[in-house]
Amino acid sequence: MTSVPQRPTDPRQGRPSRSATVRWLKRRLYDGRESRYWALVHARTAGASRILAFGAGRGAKEFDLRGPGREVVAVDVDQDVLENPWVDRAVVYDGGRLPFPDASFDMSCSQSVIEHLADPAHTFAELARVLRPGGHLVFKTPNIWFYSTPISRVVPNRFHADVLRFTTGRPERDVFPTFYRANTRRRLRKLLTAAGFIEAELHVHLRGAGYLEFSLPTYLVGVLYERIVNASGLLEDLRGAIVGDFIRAPRP
Repeated sequence: MTSVPQRPTDPRQGRPSRSATVRWLKRRLYDGRESRYWALVHARTAGASRILAFGAGRGAKEFDLRGPGREVVAVDVDQDVLENPWVDRAVVYDGGRLPFPDASFDMSCSQSVIEHLADPAHTFAELARVLRPGGHLVFKTPNIWFYSTPISRVVPNRFHADVLRFTTGRPERDVFPTFYRANTRRRLRKLLTAAGFIEAELHVHLRGAGYLEFSLPTYLVGVLYERIVNASGLLEDLRGAIVGDFIRAPRP
C-alpha cells in the first residue's frame, strides 16, 4: 500500500495545506507523463542543427534544447529574452521582419505564444520564410473553446498578473496582452496553409487541471473535467491546448 507523505499544515487552521495537497496530487497523477507538445519538440530536435525558439522569453531549464552540433536561437519582443541562459543566442524582435536570412532554421518551436500575436498571418509568413523547406513548426497554444479562454478575454489584463502569480509563482512582467486571433484548429489550418505550411499533426489536448489549481476543491473539479473531455474524441474541442506540427512546404 502506498502511503501519503506528510504534508505541511496551515498553522492557523491546523490542517494540511491545500497547496501542498494539490502539489502531491499533481505528482501522483501526472509526473512521468510527457506532454504531447514536448514529445513533438524532442522528436523534431533530433535531426535539427538550428532551432528557433520563438517567444522564448527568459526561458527555463526544462526548455533547454541545446546539444552537440546544434544551435538554439531565442527571439522575443521582450528584452527579457537577453537574460535567457538556456539558448546559444538571443535576439530582441520588433514584431516586423524576423532578423534572419531565408531558410536559416531547421525547426521553430513556441509555447503559449500564438495567442499573443496581433497579426498571426504576418508572423506565420515570417516563420515560413526563415524555415528551410521540410523544416518543422511545432507549437502549443490555448484553445479558444476551453473554459478559461472566455474568462481570460473578459478579465482586464491587469488582473492576469494576480492569477499568474497565484497559480504559477511567475512575476507580473510575464503577463502580455492576448488576442486569440488564431486559436482554433480551423483558423490555424487556414493561416498556416496560406503561409506555406503543410499540416503534419494538429490536435487539442488537456493534461492536468489547467487554471483550477488554486485550491483542492477546484483542482478536483479540473481533474474531473480533464477525465471527461479526454474520454471521447467528440469532446476534443473542449480541451485546453492546441498542439501542432506543421512542415514548411517546398518553395515553388
